[in-house]
Amino acid sequence: MSLIYRLKRLVKSDLHAFVEGIEEKKWVLDQAIRDMEEELDKLGKELGARRVQTEQLSEKIKTLEGSRRGLETDVDFAMQEKREEIAKPLIKKLLLNEQNLTCLREDEKNSRRELIALEADFQAKKEKYDEICARAEALHLERVNDDVFTSAGRLVPQDGCLEHQVELEFLRRLQKVKGAES
Repeated sequence: MSLIYRLKRLVKSDLHAFVEGIEEKKWVLDQAIRDMEEELDKLGKELGARRVQTEQLSEKIKTLEGSRRGLETDVDFAMQEKREEIAKPLIKKLLLNEQNLTCLREDEKNSRRELIALEADFQAKKEKYDEICARAEALHLERVNDDVFTSAGRLVPQDGCLEHQVELEFLRRLQKVKGAES
């Protein structure tokens, strides 16, 4: 390794240590929670827009189905009266109506699938947000908000002291069981 490379690495590591040292956990966590709230709000708006779009597609489908029933009746009547000049344009409208219905049904199906995925994503992120807020409260950290979802989770310890307590309690109970067996 060259001397310059080693010096560069040393300076870089010292700078990282300095930045980590001045970062206040509460501030970073508050920013992470604010960022999560912002993302949840954005996802909520997107979810609402997707719901409206899906409902609009459903309404268009209902309208076209009603129109189709009317066209079917008119075509049947024109055919009974043997009025070819009336029946053919109506049949053309009916076929176009069917094509539009097929496309709209496919769009609605895709929109519903995307809506379900979006709702699941929103719910998962909302649960993660609630978990992080609860863990922050348990540590008596002031609310301060980071993807934020993942980095915020790393800021709050994952029940590390609880794991230690579980181990101690397990050993105590194991000792009681051994004492009772003797």
